[in-house]
Amino acid sequence: MSNTKKSNPNSNTNAAIGKTSSPERDPNSTGKFSCWLKEDVVINPFDFIVAEHIKGTKTVGIVSEILSISDAASHLSNYVSSDFGEPSAEPYVERLSSMVAEANVLRNTGFEKDGRVTEIFMPIPGDRKVYFADEKDIRLAIGTDLILGTEIPAGVIYQSNGTIVPVTLDSEYTLGPEGSHVNASGISGLATKTSYLMFLLLSISQRLSDKVAFVIFNVKQADLLHIDEKGDSLNAEDIRLYNLLGLECKPFENVRYFLPPGPGGRPDSDSPPRNYESYAYTLADVYSRFDLLFADVPDPYFTLDTFNTRVREDWDNGQLIIQSQNPARRGQMAIPTVVRNWDDLKAVGNDLLVQAYNLHPVTPPRIKRELNRLTSSPLFVNNRSPGQVYLGTRIRDIRAGDVFVVDIARVPTRTQPFIVGDVMRSIDQMYREGESDLPNKLVILIDELNSFAPAGSSTAITEQIVEIARKGRSRGTILFGAEQFKSEIHEQIVGNSSIHAIGRTGSAEIRRSAYAFLDQKSKQNVMALQKGEIVLSTPTWRSPIKIRFPRPPYKLLK
Repeated sequence: MSNTKKSNPNSNTNAAIGKTSSPERDPNSTGKFSCWLKEDVVINPFDFIVAEHIKGTKTVGIVSEILSISDAASHLSNYVSSDFGEPSAEPYVERLSSMVAEANVLRNTGFEKDGRVTEIFMPIPGDRKVYFADEKDIRLAIGTDLILGTEIPAGVIYQSNGTIVPVTLDSEYTLGPEGSHVNASGISGLATKTSYLMFLLLSISQRLSDKVAFVIFNVKQADLLHIDEKGDSLNAEDIRLYNLLGLECKPFENVRYFLPPGPGGRPDSDSPPRNYESYAYTLADVYSRFDLLFADVPDPYFTLDTFNTRVREDWDNGQLIIQSQNPARRGQMAIPTVVRNWDDLKAVGNDLLVQAYNLHPVTPPRIKRELNRLTSSPLFVNNRSPGQVYLGTRIRDIRAGDVFVVDIARVPTRTQPFIVGDVMRSIDQMYREGESDLPNKLVILIDELNSFAPAGSSTAITEQIVEIARKGRSRGTILFGAEQFKSEIHEQIVGNSSIHAIGRTGSAEIRRSAYAFLDQKSKQNVMALQKGEIVLSTPTWRSPIKIRFPRPPYKLLK
């Protein structure tokens, strides 16, 4: 009796799990190959496999589909074979069957010729042995050897045979200049898209703290208001993954929080952090940015635009002087009105605005209604209290290694876009002026991106965000955006994002054109992702891959 134990086809060995198959009706091609699988092999979509190729090379592929094929001519044949549809009956005919895996080609190991390695793109012949890819094969397939900049830990690949491989992104394609911007989408909660972007920020902060700074907008309760405090939610597997990725299990450092004021001057925020500054807006802060304040107000005849322009041009030395353009009556002087704060502006007479700015009589009442609506919260003040700051000024203090968190979770929905647009414009101006000690890279994280730059929008706020998506790569301002539906954000943001992270997504959404970079089988697999799983697509990979990532090491509120 032999003492040889039967090998486990799913164990971490180099045992073949099948052979390539290239039949007449479905031959292998330069982009895909198929293989039948040995009995009892367990394999899943997004697993990496490697097949023997010509000239002693190997080709690595990623499983896109698994088929169960038999010699039955039709479903009806199987129905008849089981006593005409009796589930408990033994089939009359024992069918020949096999599991067949289809894989997208990722990379060939290549052969050396004339002192250089030549990769083979020819189809893989039939009857070549196929194996589970090991760590070396997988890292080759995702181009780890081709990384130009710094490796940024991005998660881990879990193979069905138990192999776990860390995945890294190239900083040159994440933060520029080769490519930039990261976009994450998926079903709310289940997709963990914000958690994934925060994980990437943590990775970047630990790898490039001397070059990168971060501006984070907190839009959901107190989700991101304690990221500098150590959490207690990590389990043994999370710690193992941090170690495998070469990251420390520690929260963010050098974090500064900015909270909006509420009634009575107290911060209008869920669970305020230990250290924060309160921010508010005076008229002197906003006079040149009324286009952002009135961004959601329809202006088909450009009457608001005229008012905005005149306020911006006439503001001088901390005040606005509004004076009638009509000649004064004989013996009388036209008395100018001086505006220094919000109340002054709202109190200006309608007739004076009509005469001074050549407006239609119905326009001033409309302007005042919108001013009252948009500036009714405690966020807009005539004079800032001691300790209150203007974000546009504070943002200029940011330096490499800093993390600025701006809380807008409880700010009225109508005002949130203004805050985001104001900060983005301040950042834009800061980099245009080219101060010498600016961070080499500034990453801006915006959650619920569809609220600030929706598809088809052309508001000043949308244009401000799109401007960074279009041109930020060249100067180092990088956009990390998250939303439930990628199809609902501005197409230029989607098009300019080099890295896409996709959590579980519904069938109707995944069929939209915004997901055209995914093939049909990848789209099908995306709909089955679990919490904590992300499909990642980058310009340097020939196919999207599935990864997992650990939970955050900072404090999470229950």
